[in-house]
Amino acid sequence: RDTVGKTGYDMYRSEISLFFAFNKKIADRMNLKMMIRQEWVDGERVPVIPYLGVDYRLFANADLFIKGNVARNYHQPSLNDLYWQPGGNPDLLPEKGFTVEAGLEYQHLFSGYLLKSELTLFRSDIDHWIIWIPSYRGFWEPRNIAHVKSSGVEYDWKIEGTVKRIHYKFTGSYAYTRSVNYGDSLVWSDVSYGKQLVYVPLHSGNALLHLGWKNLFITYQYNAYSERYTTSSNDVTRRDWLYPYFMNDLLAGALFQWKEVHFTAELKILNLFNESYHSILYRPMPGRNYHLLLSFKL
Repeated sequence: RDTVGKTGYDMYRSEISLFFAFNKKIADRMNLKMMIRQEWVDGERVPVIPYLGVDYRLFANADLFIKGNVARNYHQPSLNDLYWQPGGNPDLLPEKGFTVEAGLEYQHLFSGYLLKSELTLFRSDIDHWIIWIPSYRGFWEPRNIAHVKSSGVEYDWKIEGTVKRIHYKFTGSYAYTRSVNYGDSLVWSDVSYGKQLVYVPLHSGNALLHLGWKNLFITYQYNAYSERYTTSSNDVTRRDWLYPYFMNDLLAGALFQWKEVHFTAELKILNLFNESYHSILYRPMPGRNYHLLLSFKL
């Protein structure tokens, strides 16, 4: 309930889930994982949601794995999707489809240093994809897209170790995500068919460097996003699109202990270089801003 706008909803939903998982190691080289979930929503049984995954170690003396999994997707719209005021859509259909992933993972520990790297290819075919988009009435509302194909590649890596009592961790990731609208052209128009979904960047990535010495630590994080479209037609001539932006954050802090109490003090500088950017059209985000965090744990 919004106490300012005096809007809200009063609805409930009962959910029951049964979950079964099975893991098996085969001949020291292969791991097999199977999961099955069965749910009932408001007394109605939804389709069984299975998952099957396998990891295979390619060489006996090296941590190089080939990985893959296939899973069924079934996602009920949330209560906010259905009833949020304003904008909720009680006619939304559940998302359903399949996801397939395959990739390589490598890790190596040498002289106290850890190197880890993972490359993943993925593909999802989803019917009735739920997406929130701005409406002509001035607020956001969710809609179903009859069919969406999402595919791409993700790459993650990490290097971690200690040099002269300074512990370091350097991580990074990159994602290429193509989520394409293959919905009914009569609903979304021909110019939207086969186009990237709104607010989904084609390229994104981040890097993080963490240094620690005794009870002191400092962390630098960098995030990058390519342009994002705000119209289903991906029309940039209307200027209704979001430019690429690059975000830099810095965090420094210290850990203390007094008897059995652990204290943490952190100072965060967000948007370090005071970049002008938008996450949502016509809503500029804060410039450089500061956060001070003091916490304790018994």
